[in-house]
Amino acid sequence: MTDTTRPSRIWRPELGGPRASALSGDVLSNQFDRGVALVGYGLLIASVFTAGLPALGALALASAHSHDAHLVTRSHYRHQVSIFWAGVMSFVLGILCGIAAAAFAFSQVWSWMAERFPWIAREIGTMVLPGNRGEVAGWFVVAAVILFVYGAAHTLLTSIFGALKLVAGRPIGHIDEH
Repeated sequence: MTDTTRPSRIWRPELGGPRASALSGDVLSNQFDRGVALVGYGLLIASVFTAGLPALGALALASAHSHDAHLVTRSHYRHQVSIFWAGVMSFVLGILCGIAAAAFAFSQVWSWMAERFPWIAREIGTMVLPGNRGEVAGWFVVAAVILFVYGAAHTLLTSIFGALKLVAGRPIGHIDEH
């Protein structure tokens, strides 16, 4: 049987229990962890407008503090790490789509030049990429833009959502007792 009167590091919503600020015996440490997590969310939000560099600081804070933090705050640190990696993956895929768009566009330009100046094709050779290269390049540009916008919107919205849940003292996702 569990004693529900004693403060615990485990958040039990089914008991209608206290919020994160009242769960730990060390209130100062808990407030510090919440403050650090809020700074992490602020860095993630700022990273949308500053080429992502503050997100590295948020990742470092979340990684450094996640092992000894309160369970609710730990869930926010895990959430910040997942926001960071989702943003990185979106950025990397956007860059790869941009490179592919440039390759198809360059191939289209090269073919045009080889038709106009046959000596180029004889001396250097031709690049052959399949399909309508101009159209494919355009679709890759669209994909790159969508990935960049998605990454920025996801980072911004999930960071705001996480910060609001942290201020309310609620975890992100499910918290295990172990």
